[in-house]
Amino acid sequence: MALTKNNHYNPCFWTANWNFEYYKSKSNNHKSFDKPRNQVVHCLNLRKDEIISQKVCNIFFEKKAGLAIVTKEARLSYCKRYFPEEYPNYQKLSNEDDNGDLTLDFENHFTGMEDLYKEILNSTIENGKVENIAEKTSLSYFLLVQTIRNHNTLRKLNKHGEFYGRDKFEILLYLKHKLSNKDEVMEMILPYLSSKWTFYNLSKFKFPLSDCPILVSSSNIMVALSPNLLLEIELNNKVLPKEICQVKKRISYFKYRQFQKRTIENSSREIIFGEKELLENWKKSKIYRNHLDRISKLFKNKPSPAN
Repeated sequence: MALTKNNHYNPCFWTANWNFEYYKSKSNNHKSFDKPRNQVVHCLNLRKDEIISQKVCNIFFEKKAGLAIVTKEARLSYCKRYFPEEYPNYQKLSNEDDNGDLTLDFENHFTGMEDLYKEILNSTIENGKVENIAEKTSLSYFLLVQTIRNHNTLRKLNKHGEFYGRDKFEILLYLKHKLSNKDEVMEMILPYLSSKWTFYNLSKFKFPLSDCPILVSSSNIMVALSPNLLLEIELNNKVLPKEICQVKKRISYFKYRQFQKRTIENSSREIIFGEKELLENWKKSKIYRNHLDRISKLFKNKPSPAN
């Protein structure tokens, strides 16, 4: 089986919604369009400071993010630390049958995580809200997974692991165990579930998507679920379990400006939308120009993720 070299931290089945024709076709239950990964969107590339048309399969990915080399020494060290009772036998087997370096491909685990929330994410986008606590829980899992699998988070985790002498494969296994443990997942998403949820379900398309779509502050979380659906979670406003969500058909100027500012300032690679004009307006904004000035030095020292 071929190794997965490009890991999409924003999955293609989701980002394809920013192709408006595809999104409208889905909403009308038409299935004549090509695969999600082949949908074309307008992309504001921050590295190039220009707007280009791209298939969603060519954006929002990190090269080899889910690949990890596992050496014989690393395998023995891992076994000795976590399974000491098995170590003597494993060491003997390893000496007798040395397979050399192995490669861990984590993509199937990312796909498995997507499968747990994909249906609820799609139904939430279609309905413009969550209907009950079960759907709210599944969508909270989506928020958690998207936060953890983001390229910035994975890079920080890998650096943290390196500091403590841990190989990349151990970080990936840690994530697998963490996100597969029901009790630990519930503990991590409880702040979401216990807070007030507001869906801004608009008739017009106004919400672009960035490479870091979960916009977190000390008081709230924002995430564009589709071009016309924004979720806000007020972390300081706690509610009872029976209070599922609130739906608004309009968004205030100040709330939208907050979304725009945080989307731009959380981005380091790409922002996508279904029409070029809105991205051109954002590109001209003072918020964008100031942000680009701040991060331009980083671009000079880092290779392009698409190369």
